[in-house]
Amino acid sequence: MNLKNSVTSSLLFIAVTTAGTVYASDSYVGVNYSFLEQSYTNVDDAKLNTVNLRVGTFFDRSFSGEFRVGTGIGDDTVGGVVDVEIDQLIGAYLRSGVLTSGNLFPYLVAGVTQGKVTTKVAGAKNSESETDLSFGIGI
Repeated sequence: MNLKNSVTSSLLFIAVTTAGTVYASDSYVGVNYSFLEQSYTNVDDAKLNTVNLRVGTFFDRSFSGEFRVGTGIGDDTVGGVVDVEIDQLIGAYLRSGVLTSGNLFPYLVAGVTQGKVTTKVAGAKNSESETDLSFGIGI
């Protein structure tokens, strides 16, 4: 299966912070657990999960930029025959949100992600990399 011909141009992710974020001045380091959907033509979307390390800096109280590096956890089967797995993700993003009184930071995020995905069909394995726009929400 040729991934580039079957993948639409969007990658939606909803990032949920699972570990505390460490702040130093206006910079931060954190860990995300992300739920991703990879869209394919004529078959169901692949639902995948990743763990990501993120490093960023706040430009003001509600706007920040960050870099993320992640790896997939598990895989999904689409169309009943194709196993899909994320090998790695690397990206740069801008976030906009509001810090609540409970130290939560609900946010919108958009950026560019480069990912490597492996597909397996009947024992045959194919790995491809692609770069695309990404967007999502998180807390």
